Amino acid sequence: MTSACHRVRTFLRSISNLSIERCSDIDPATFRFPYGDGQFDLAILVSVFTHLTPDGVGQYLSELSRVIKPKGRIFVTAFLIDEDPDPAIEEGKILIKLTSKMNGRIPFWTSNPTCPEDAIGYSPKDLIPMFYESGFSTTIYPGKWHGREGLSGHDIIVAESRAP
Repeated sequence: MTSACHRVRTFLRSISNLSIERCSDIDPATFRFPYGDGQFDLAILVSVFTHLTPDGVGQYLSELSRVIKPKGRIFVTAFLIDEDPDPAIEEGKILIKLTSKMNGRIPFWTSNPTCPEDAIGYSPKDLIPMFYESGFSTTIYPGKWHGREGLSGHDIIVAESRAP
């Protein structure tokens, strides 16, 4: 994918994901963005972290930290799980049923334990420190997926590079 505007650069890359037929041998946990350091003021990732396991999220944040200019921003959508267990799941209010907790170094919830990448959610207490460790401060805007008022279907994380 490319852009007609010389000031906007976009890319679309097929990444290996168990939730779709394997269309690529690229592992998101080792993927390097095809850009040099400090190339962007803004990066937008819509419905990306909702399909990445923690190793993929960590690599993407590391790469974003590398390609974003100092004080640059990233816009990320995610599914954020507020509590364990989440009462909204018990009450049937959640639109995306992230009911299976996958334990590991960084736990996450999925709608399908046999194919976790179908839909993935994280606790803010686990996900937000990953942003911080990658050099970003964050602001969270709740999404409607959780059965509440919100700006979008997903939760939105706007993060700013803390680099000088």
